[in-house]
Amino acid sequence: MLIEKKRIGFSFPIDEWINLALSNVLLLPLSPEISIKAAKLGNTFHGDPADRIITATAILNDCSLITKDERIQNSGLVSTIW
Repeated sequence: MLIEKKRIGFSFPIDEWINLALSNVLLLPLSPEISIKAAKLGNTFHGDPADRIITATAILNDCSLITKDERIQNSGLVSTIW
């Protein structure tokens, strides 16, 4: 979307950039357990479904989450870096 809106640009196709960027990254699948955890984060936690899924994934996989989102940082639910 950012490319289409001309906010960012790449010198080569986006699919090549994504493949290169993810070449050394372990992608974790979305599981029913993650979905359930995301739903159970409570009404006071972040309302954005993607942020809930990302946070639930970090919690269940015992990972720190790299984010600048203050609502996630201040939640105390997950260790954050940034």
